[in-house]
Amino acid sequence: MELITHKMYTLKLFLSILSMTFLPLTMQGQEAIHGVCGLYGDNVLWNLKGDTLFISGRGDMANYEWNSSQRSAPWNAYRAQIKCVIVEDSVTSVGKYAFQYCEKLITVRFPQSLKKICEGAFRECTSVDSITIPDRVYISGNAFFKCISLHTITLPEHLLVLERGVFSQCVSLDSICIPKSVLTIGNGTFNGCSSLRFVDIPNGVKTLGEDAFSGCTSLESIVIPNSVTDIGIRAFEDCTHLKSVKLSEKLTSIPDYVFWKCSSLTSIEIPEGVTSVGDYAFSSCEALATIIVPKNVEEIGFRAFYNCMGIEDFFCYPTTMPQTAENAFDNYMYWPLQATLHVPKKLMSEYSVTKPWTTFERLVALPDVIDQGNNSTVYYTLNKEEQTASVTSGPEKYVANVIVSNRILSDDGYYNVTSVENFAFFNCEKLTSVSLSNFIKYVGRFAFADCPRLEKVKLPSSITAIEDYMFSNCASLFEIDIPGNVSSIGEGAFVGCSSLQDISLPARTTYIGTRAFADCSSLAKIRLNNKLEVIDDNAFENCKSLTSVTLPNSMTLLGSNAFKDCTSLKAVTFDGCTGEICQDAFKGCTGLKDIYSYSDVPPAADEYAFEGSNYDATLHVAAASLEAYQTTAPWCFFKHIISHEEADYGGIVLQYSYNYTDQTATLTKVTISENTHEDKLVIPEEVQVKGKTYKVTAIANNALRWLELLGITSIELPGSLHTLERNTIPFTEQLKTIRIMGDMERINDNAFSDMLYDSTRPLNSSLDHFYCYSSFIPELSPLAFNGQASRVKSDDDIAVIDFDGTPYYLPRYFSFTWWESIWYDGEDGGSVGYRPTILHTETRYQYYLIEHATLHVPANLVDSYKQTFPWNMFGNIVALTEEETKIKEPPSDFPSMGREIVNLNGQRITTLQKGLNIVDGKKVFLK
Repeated sequence: MELITHKMYTLKLFLSILSMTFLPLTMQGQEAIHGVCGLYGDNVLWNLKGDTLFISGRGDMANYEWNSSQRSAPWNAYRAQIKCVIVEDSVTSVGKYAFQYCEKLITVRFPQSLKKICEGAFRECTSVDSITIPDRVYISGNAFFKCISLHTITLPEHLLVLERGVFSQCVSLDSICIPKSVLTIGNGTFNGCSSLRFVDIPNGVKTLGEDAFSGCTSLESIVIPNSVTDIGIRAFEDCTHLKSVKLSEKLTSIPDYVFWKCSSLTSIEIPEGVTSVGDYAFSSCEALATIIVPKNVEEIGFRAFYNCMGIEDFFCYPTTMPQTAENAFDNYMYWPLQATLHVPKKLMSEYSVTKPWTTFERLVALPDVIDQGNNSTVYYTLNKEEQTASVTSGPEKYVANVIVSNRILSDDGYYNVTSVENFAFFNCEKLTSVSLSNFIKYVGRFAFADCPRLEKVKLPSSITAIEDYMFSNCASLFEIDIPGNVSSIGEGAFVGCSSLQDISLPARTTYIGTRAFADCSSLAKIRLNNKLEVIDDNAFENCKSLTSVTLPNSMTLLGSNAFKDCTSLKAVTFDGCTGEICQDAFKGCTGLKDIYSYSDVPPAADEYAFEGSNYDATLHVAAASLEAYQTTAPWCFFKHIISHEEADYGGIVLQYSYNYTDQTATLTKVTISENTHEDKLVIPEEVQVKGKTYKVTAIANNALRWLELLGITSIELPGSLHTLERNTIPFTEQLKTIRIMGDMERINDNAFSDMLYDSTRPLNSSLDHFYCYSSFIPELSPLAFNGQASRVKSDDDIAVIDFDGTPYYLPRYFSFTWWESIWYDGEDGGSVGYRPTILHTETRYQYYLIEHATLHVPANLVDSYKQTFPWNMFGNIVALTEEETKIKEPPSDFPSMGREIVNLNGQRITTLQKGLNIVDGKKVFLK
């Protein structure tokens, strides 16, 4: 059987190839060019139509050789005209070097069937600008080598390895999102990606290969997660704009050349577990000012800090002098190195006579100054030329309460304290509070990061920015006073500050950076100023206690995922904001209840801005802008869009659709504002919109769906209704009174859907009174009060059927049928699958109407009602009183509802008008 199937498939392919031979002229008058390119010959075909190359068939493509004329792809001679490659469904691989040197190729489309992109598949395709790779595709080495126009790449979600050189020399690639599944970033993966500005290495990556990011000259910062245990040589070589690096705490060595020529790197803190620093590790890092060598380092290699002319402070903590190459600090003609070497005091004599340590201009004990004033110890480095001091880390981590003075006294005089260095208080586990002098002008990145017990920090009034990750993961920080001169909140500045409850931005702040307040799970209040321009991506992500936010009119950008997973966020106010709102800005805000927009024009929001939030929330807008919001995505996705006037008044809201031909109206929806306690619903006979009067002749299915939740106990149906359709009034245990005000002709099956009972509830005994003002007896369906009843008579009343332990209450005239889905296997030609099947039908019970309720009818029809089925099933049938009759006969100047209606000016009107009305002293809003 398999052999026959294979032969048939081969025959189909042959016929397909044969048919291609006779294809007519294609696009631009060119002749179709085609052939086979499968790993097994004709299992995969190629067809070049104009500038588009189609790959079709089943299974793997053939593999070819790099730069080989004898083993190159069959379309190699036409590669100069190929602009688009479409790999069709069922193809499972792109062969080795299949499209190498297709220099005009712009667009590539992959099928979901794809499993592998082989080595060098798109090597030097210099015009491809974006690539999206389906999930679970393996990408071989050099697959996109030197695709110099590639700037966007979407990687498979479950990718495990980024192979060697896969994006090497992709000079236009400016950012990359590495999937969380990746364990290894291979040799040269991003080598030479000179435009790469941002890369997020996920926690889980264990290995960074040799040259992984070498030559990424636009990369400014890198955080290597603690999952990384091994970094290859030259991994970040020649990253000339790299300014900050956070290394993995799991590293045991700094490899050779790893940061060679990172000429913008200003500081480095080597993790505690490192025992050796390799050859040329930081060579030519000309801006490197601060180096911290931990106590476990035993060896510093050949020219490890060669030509690092910008070194200011070198902290060397080992208690035994490390074995260090004599040229470790060679720096051309700059001799000695104009820097301070901080070493244990007991080793100073040994360091002073030992090369290469004699290269340093200054040799001091750790630290320069230890100030123990104000009942706290503070460590300082000194700038003797400017007579200033900087707060820095010392031989011991800061603990308890730290107070930094305006100036400190050293052996040679007083020094003004002007700054706090990057990482100065980093990872001080026992630090609880810090007070900084107002003379300090700069507080660096990560200054207080990872201080889990830090509760309070008094920042100096002269700083102008909260730098990146300044307070990241300070889980006990519960309050912060941001100084008035601060204009920006940096990336991750307060990320993970899970105790922070309240944030107020000063008047000058215009920017909140990426993840600035992410994971601040206790943050309940944020007060934004009226000059704020940007809230960047993920800024308030996962702030689960935040309940409301007001975005000022000054806003120009609300980034992606800005308020992602703020599950308690109930109210969002756009205070006239018309700036851009990015995709998923409010993703996961499931508690969203009210959105207030005071912009006449709907803000420019991505259609997925509120994706995954709560489209049942109410959108409040200006009345004049209702239509604009109702027709503009994503605002139109909200199920409730109302005007500010409607939201403010409190009362019943009636919403209609209108037939302009016969001037009739259908009631489509009834809602009640939260700030009212209405319990009576009166539906008018007429409504007035834009000077025209419409007669209410119908109630839409489910228009009164939420009567029970609205707390309605009484409902009055207008005399203009002649028929009650199915599901007009649904089940409610609160409804006590129903009034039918006019000549109702017919009440259909299930009109009062399950109002009195259904098969899973006992009888509803709440209905007390049913008023029918009709001048004749309306036709009442026996099924009007229960859609599941039948008309087979018996002598039973209410029966209780027990089925699988659940009681079912069944009235008379009721048939109850049990169904079950049974699997059919297709025997005798039948279809395969589950089909509903009747198991059995219970005894049918006689219809039972409402013995506990009173039916009120005109006096002349009482006897007729008592003899008419099923009206005679009411427990009590009485005549309408004289007072009740007056309700049916309203004064001549108020014919529409039989009620007093006035507008907001106190003037009497005859019909409800669009907007707010006062009916019998109660507010009714008409849409």
